Amino acid sequence: MASVVNSLTPTATDPREGMERAARWGKSYGDPRIVALLEEVRKGVPLQSCQSAALRAGGGVFASDDAEMITGTDLRVDAGTVARYWAWTPGG
Repeated sequence: MASVVNSLTPTATDPREGMERAARWGKSYGDPRIVALLEEVRKGVPLQSCQSAALRAGGGVFASDDAEMITGTDLRVDAGTVARYWAWTPGG
């Protein structure tokens, strides 16, 4: 069988999932200012959401060996951010 070569390109990740997990483990994680910054980023994302690690994992499952007829593809898990050039706002 031929090799399946796919890649996954995530973008800005919402840190809250990691912060909640750390809190359950009794650890302090992250800086609340990061969450505030990502709220500003989220506003510029077409789907109005930054991904969580769990959501990114879904893309990884899709791009696995089970997708043997899909090869040479980069799967963007980014809620449309790259398509919109979210880090660059013309005239702004």
